[in-house]
Amino acid sequence: MIKISIIIPIYKTEKYIVHCVKSIIPFLSQYTECIFIDDGSPDNALSLAVNLVKGFNYKTIQQPNSGLSVARNNGILNSNGEYVFFLDSDDWIDGDINFLYNYAKLKNLDILSFNFKKYYECCRKLVYSKKNIPPQIMTGSEYFFYLQKNNLFNELTQIYLYRREFLIANNLFFLEGIKHEDNEFTPRAILLSKRIAYLENPIYIYRKRENSITTTIDSKRLFDLLLITESLNKFQEINKNDNILISKGLAIYGARFLKKILYLNALLKISGQIVEDVKVKVKNSKFLRESVHQCDVFKVKLEGLLILHFFTISLYLYQYYLKFRNTYAKFKNRSDWKK
Repeated sequence: MIKISIIIPIYKTEKYIVHCVKSIIPFLSQYTECIFIDDGSPDNALSLAVNLVKGFNYKTIQQPNSGLSVARNNGILNSNGEYVFFLDSDDWIDGDINFLYNYAKLKNLDILSFNFKKYYECCRKLVYSKKNIPPQIMTGSEYFFYLQKNNLFNELTQIYLYRREFLIANNLFFLEGIKHEDNEFTPRAILLSKRIAYLENPIYIYRKRENSITTTIDSKRLFDLLLITESLNKFQEINKNDNILISKGLAIYGARFLKKILYLNALLKISGQIVEDVKVKVKNSKFLRESVHQCDVFKVKLEGLLILHFFTISLYLYQYYLKFRNTYAKFKNRSDWKK
């Protein structure tokens, strides 16, 4: 029986794939499988990965370049593990994933959440922030509401271990053709789970690098965020009567989401990219409007109302804030270097 399927999408990560795969080799056995999804990568990353896991259970899937969502969905559909674990090919792990499985199995969890560290490639700095999350088992709606209320939510799909049967039964797949897919997938997955728990162990190492999918600024990223609000609105309409905490948690999430949209729009403006109709789309978004009005965290609600009703002014002020922050950061780095 396969206990864990490790799903690793690959695209242009030849520089990092060896480090990534070597980090999981100590935990591979007859009870684990690695699934490498080659997303039309033009480099040698797949063959480097396969050479490292010969002798272990693994499979390769090759697809024309279709994006991370399609790759992960193919990984889920072709997995045999009781639980699935998503690992990006430029990241790595620093802990025993078998421990995660044993804990999830013992507690009969749909999802096990755990902490992570960020590695900033630009300065080779590893950052870890402890979270004050209760260790007890909760329903997904209780857990999501707690995270939103205390501003502890992180959408990274890679910091959750998922029961495969739970994903399949609830038709939980990634929305294809978009960036920021975790922002759409992770809330739905958590909210539909019956049993979820958190471990403080920072097992996952998330690499922040230049020119990655998550650091490249373009207008598609912004409009994909707006598509995500439409998807979450449909999800809420279907599930809002099942549990009041679903609506309460999503209301806070949606209100915070406005700031993410404003942030991306400001970055695009600073880089000289003209993006039309964002203000209109934001005001016409049922999910964003209702989230702000139903949000019961005062600070988040106030910020949301200001952005919603004074979008142009908020965007203008946020641009100047980001410019000041970047200037200060450069000055501070230069001062530290001189010391």
